[in-house]
This record gives sequence, C-alpha cells and structure tokens, in this order.
Amino acid sequence: MPQLPSPPAIGRLATVLFAVFVISRLAFLVPPFQQLLNGEGGVDLQARRAELEWTMHGVNPEAARRLLLFESLKKSGEKPWLDPSTLPTKEEISVGRFTDGDFSSINPHLAAYPSWCYPLLAPMIWPPWPATTGYFTAVLVLSLAAFLWLCVRVVDRSWRWVALFVCLIPMSAYSASVFTGQVTIPAMLVIAGYGLMLHKQRWEWAGVLLAISAFKPTMSVLFAVALLAQVVCGRARLTQAVKAVAICASILLSSTLLVWWLVGTNPVAAQVGVVGGNSDAAAAGYGVLPLVVAAGLSNGTATLALAALGLGVAATVPWLMRHYTLLCQFAVLGVLSRLWTYHRHYDDLLLVFLLLALLVEVRRGSLLSLVALVLMAMTLATPTPTSTMLELWRVGVWLMATGALLIEARGALLRGTRGLRSDAEPAQP
Repeated sequence: MPQLPSPPAIGRLATVLFAVFVISRLAFLVPPFQQLLNGEGGVDLQARRAELEWTMHGVNPEAARRLLLFESLKKSGEKPWLDPSTLPTKEEISVGRFTDGDFSSINPHLAAYPSWCYPLLAPMIWPPWPATTGYFTAVLVLSLAAFLWLCVRVVDRSWRWVALFVCLIPMSAYSASVFTGQVTIPAMLVIAGYGLMLHKQRWEWAGVLLAISAFKPTMSVLFAVALLAQVVCGRARLTQAVKAVAICASILLSSTLLVWWLVGTNPVAAQVGVVGGNSDAAAAGYGVLPLVVAAGLSNGTATLALAALGLGVAATVPWLMRHYTLLCQFAVLGVLSRLWTYHRHYDDLLLVFLLLALLVEVRRGSLLSLVALVLMAMTLATPTPTSTMLELWRVGVWLMATGALLIEARGALLRGTRGLRSDAEPAQP
C-alpha cells in the first residue's frame, strides 16, 4: 500500500497552508461569538440560566417549563395536552430575575435538563443575568482552546496542524453551539479529558470527569463503556474500575439529592417529565431519530427504541473492541452517541473523535481512510440538513466511515502495528 508523505516531505509550504486554513476556519467563529455577546443569540444559555435560577429558588425547572409550554399553546390557539392541575402557578415561578412575570426571553419549547445537571452546570453559568453572557463566552473560548489542544496530541508534531484543521471541519456545528449558547464544547472538553485520564490510567480522575460530563448526558453517557473496555483488555483492574464508577455515582447522587432538597420534587418523577419533554422534540432533531419518526413510529416509541438499540450496541464495545486503541473506541462511541437519541446540529462535534481516528489511519498510509475522511468532511462542512434524503446521506456516510476505520484498524492490528493495541500497558496495582 503506498505511503502518503508527511508534511516535512511535502515541504514547509504545506504546513504553512494548513496553518492559514486553521486560522481562516477559526475566523468563522467571530460572528457567532459577537451575536452571543450582544444578545442576538444565546437562546439555550438563557434557558439553562433560567432553570438554574428556578432551582436555586426552590422551583422545579421541569414544572416551570411545562407551565410556559402550556401558556404558549393556549396563546397560539393549539389545544394544550398538559393537565393544568399538575402545573405550578405563574406567581410561583416568578422568582429571581423573573419577579416581573416576564418570560418572553425563554423559549417554552425547549426541554429541561435532568435534575443532577444544574449543580454541574453552575460553575459555567453562575453569574446573574446579563453578566452570564460574558462569563460563558470566556468559558467557551477556554474550553475550545483546551479541547483542540487535547485533540492534536493524538498525532506526532509534524501532523498537528493537519489534526487541528481536521478538528475544525465541523465548523457549522461549532458556530451553532456558540450562537445558541450551548454547552456542547465544554462537554467535548470534559469527555476528551476523561479519555486522557483513561489513557494515563488515572482511574479516580476518570470517574470524576465522567460524572462532570453528565451535565450533557445525551452526549456523554455511552462513553462510560470505555472504562469497562479498559478492564476487558487488561489495562485496568476490576477494583480500579469499580472505584471510578463509585466516584462517578457518588457525585451524581450528591448532585441529584441537592436538587431534590432545593426544589422538593421526587427526582425519579422529575426525570420522567424530562424524558417525556425530550421525546416530544424527537422529530425536530437531526440524525436517525427524526428518520425513524418520519417512517411512522411515534416520538416516544422511536426515542425509547433507538435508545435501547444504542445502549445495546454500546454494550458490545468493551468486548468487540478490546484490542483497539482508545481513540478507535471513542470514535465508535462518538458515532453511537450522535445517533442514539435526540440531537441538534451542534452535537455533530461528537464526530471529531472519528475524524481524528481516520486521520491516524491516513497517517499510516490508508487510502480508504482518506476517502472516508473526505466524505465525512463533505457531510460536516455543510449547514443544517434541509431534507430527509440529505440526512440519510449524512448518516450513511458516518456509518460507512466508521466501518472503514474498523477495517483499517483491524488490518493494522493483524499486521502488528506498534501502539495499536489498547492493552499495550498492563494494569497497574
């Protein structure tokens, strides 16, 4: 198989060109950051800050959201499907900055987050509104820089400008995340940090970061199986994994109990309401879920069926991929996380791990991985998909690229490529 030349072989000009490309890509983020700061964007940031404020004042944010949705449906002439007897009054949710009863800045159709998320989100959005915007903008800038720095470390120095360029391929997803004030970029940073801790066999810190990443559970929960994969392949002892899981569970339990104490709402009942709110939004997302809904299944059935399928497939990763690199495992889990439940366009960032894993195979001379990488770029460099056929094309390419990665990584494994096996280092006592 022909070997692709490295940047030094191509010449310094190629490295300079990739650096120029990277800077030009980053320039695309300037307008959404400006829109976030001047109030034109930030709809998700306003929602999360309102929910945190309700929580701190003892109001169940999921119940407050249902009341706003009920009022919105009535105002638009639609028949509300919510039972008003189960809802709080408007006076009860008019707390903090909403004491005037004006909720016009809050989108009533957004679902609330699970209760454990708010203590985890608090450090990112704690200043009172409108100071939240400037503070969160700084959080996004630092998170983006740290995430990209972690990502480029997977390749050797001569290819780091190329890796940085590859990480910025889904620029429309970065822009959408910044414009809406989403927490996708910080979530990607924490997930990448969790992966680094797994690589360094720092199991306790892996448990801490896995728990923190749960502020965006639809993105992070499937990555928990990567910890189990380290046990199966022999890099971690079972007791070490159990300790990491115990740390993760204790943090999430403490966070849940804190919110229960603040709002006085059974956390199990609260999660049922959150799941219901997210399933109602299924058809509005991007990925497999709206395609399944379009095929005839109800929102709730499609959400549960796809979630069960995603969890089932993810559960096979520790055994089937026990000899693959941690990056390959994260690539597959990233694709599964993108497809297993409701997501919006900004969550395409989950596919960055797949892009990096393909780049590593390209670095080894894989032309199949190069083709897959180019096709992936075509699906991610475009704006939000506008048709079912385009969404089918995107999902098909993602699955094909995942298959190409597994084929090439498996071939490298059989050839005994140095450093491919994730169990290259034995478990440490």
